[in-house]
Amino acid sequence: MKKIFLIIAMLGISFGSFAQDYSKTEAKEDAGEMSESSSNFQLACQLSRYGYSNKSALSLIQAAQIVKENGFERKAMDKPTETADGGKAEGEKSGAKVELDAAKLLADAKALANGDQNLLGLIASVEKSQTRGAVGGTHYDYSTVGAYSTVQYAISFRAGERAVVAVSGDGDTDLDLYIYDSNGNFIGSDTGYSDDCAVAWYPRWTGKFYIRIKNRGGVYNRYYMQTN
Repeated sequence: MKKIFLIIAMLGISFGSFAQDYSKTEAKEDAGEMSESSSNFQLACQLSRYGYSNKSALSLIQAAQIVKENGFERKAMDKPTETADGGKAEGEKSGAKVELDAAKLLADAKALANGDQNLLGLIASVEKSQTRGAVGGTHYDYSTVGAYSTVQYAISFRAGERAVVAVSGDGDTDLDLYIYDSNGNFIGSDTGYSDDCAVAWYPRWTGKFYIRIKNRGGVYNRYYMQTN
C-alpha cells in the first residue's frame, strides 16, 4: 500500500550508535539500517503528540498508519526502578498527549474530522490496512520518569544481533538515554536537547543490559520506550 501521509516537518532525531565489536567507520556505515525502526517509532510519537496538541486529524491518521505499517506492539515490561537525582519538581505540565494505539488514534481522528469526507476516507483506508508483524520482536513500553530523576530497565539482548533502544517523551522536558552492560560498562548514550533519543549497538554476549532514562527537567515526563 502506498503511503498516504505527508511528512509535515523535517524531524531532527539524534542517534548515538556505539557498537561493541565495530570500528567507528563500520558503525557509521551501518547507522542508516540501524535507525530505521527507531526513526519510524519516534515519528509516530511526534505526529501523535502534534495531532493531539493541535487537534489535527491528519497527524493522528499519519501516526496510526506508521504504527500499523511497522507492527509496533505494547509489551508489559518489568517496572523500572527510579532514583531521584537531587533536584526538586517545579513548573506545570503542558498536558501534552501521545498515543500509539492505532485504533484509538483513528477513533480520535474521526472525532476531529468533523465530517470531512477526505479525512474519513483516509481513516477508512488505514482501518482496512493489515498490521505487519513485529519482525524480531519490536515492542514498546509506556511509563513516566519524575522531575530530575532517572529510571532504569534491565532488558536482555542477544549476542551479535543489532540491539536498538529508542525513547520519545511528551515534549515537556529534556530526556537523556544511557546504556550499560551487565558489568556496569558504558555502551552508549544519546544526550541531545530533546526528549527523543536512541542508541543502537551489537552486544558481544547474550545477557541483560541496563537502560537508563534521565529526566533533566522540573516536571515529570510521560515517555514511550521502544526495543527490538
